[in-house]
Amino acid sequence: MSESMTSKESPPPQGTDKQKDRVCKAFTWNEIITGVIQFIGVIAAIVFGVWVIKSYEVAQRANDLSESGLRQTIIANQLAFLALCGSNGVFIFYFAVISRC
Repeated sequence: MSESMTSKESPPPQGTDKQKDRVCKAFTWNEIITGVIQFIGVIAAIVFGVWVIKSYEVAQRANDLSESGLRQTIIANQLAFLALCGSNGVFIFYFAVISRC
């Protein structure tokens, strides 16, 4: 029995290279939080990029509709002005203004 006890190796003392090789690498909280924040940042960048493209298209369409509405409002105002005045001189002035638009 004494031979079997002596054949077993005793664990290496702390601080040696053999003990460092046996230790598994564990992540610290700082590393975990940093990784999660980086992942969230990448996801946010992708979502924001898609949202910017869509909002630009919607804004362009809204600007086109606004411009069309403005033209219609100008024509409606000019027609109302023509109805109030009702003379031929104003009628000729009205077509001169419309032809410039």
